Amino acid sequence: NLLAVTISLGISLYPLHGYDLDTLLKFADIAMYKAKVANRGSYILFDQEMNMQMQERMLLENELRKALEREEFSLRFQPLLDISSGKIHSMEALLRWDNKKLGSVSPAKFIHIAEETSLINPIGDWVLSHACAFLKQLHDQGFADISVSVNVSIIQLLQQNFIEKVMNILAQTNVEPQFIELEITESVLIESYDGIKDKLLELKAKGIRIALDDFGTGYSSLSYLTHIPINTLKIDKTFIDTISNDKDDKSLTSMIIMIG
Repeated sequence: NLLAVTISLGISLYPLHGYDLDTLLKFADIAMYKAKVANRGSYILFDQEMNMQMQERMLLENELRKALEREEFSLRFQPLLDISSGKIHSMEALLRWDNKKLGSVSPAKFIHIAEETSLINPIGDWVLSHACAFLKQLHDQGFADISVSVNVSIIQLLQQNFIEKVMNILAQTNVEPQFIELEITESVLIESYDGIKDKLLELKAKGIRIALDDFGTGYSSLSYLTHIPINTLKIDKTFIDTISNDKDDKSLTSMIIMIG
């Protein structure tokens, strides 16, 4: 058997980066972590900006671990409008985090940390549970046709009991499966197709809708669209921005819609 081995190097220099062994090793380790994230099989020389980034990362992670217990998360609901009728037919649940030390933290900053630490699993359960509870309130108030879309991480999907957890939340909140849409990104579909396709098929069989977000930004084959049970294609914003008011405009967006 042939075994291919690569190395990632982090480098710190005496006396530029420190005067003692512990400091130099710590900074070299930070640089090595950066090298592994950036491009495996490479080397990176330490600089003080890396140390600041690592300290910020550690602070974010420490505060994130306590966020659920402190009830610092909240949801915002973005309405989706049916252009033909002018009515709201569904909404997307958006997670927000407000922390005493950090203030309002962008999801772009904390979601990837939650995924790397597997904190995304309990956080994702919280999001789905609260989104379903809010949807139930709307249904009880007479808005019986509205559904909700919730973003799902690949880390959540790879859990063995993910489908069981989803169905339990629906049962506890008394929400029918057809009013829930789980949203995955195109990059997740490409990277983890074999690991999640059966789960997506099972979710669809139970009546839950599947949305594919950021469509068009990756390099996925269109054949994926014939194999995965997708209900909704969410075209990436970069394509929407190119749409003009010209009725004769043959934009790429219109072609993607035709393919969909």
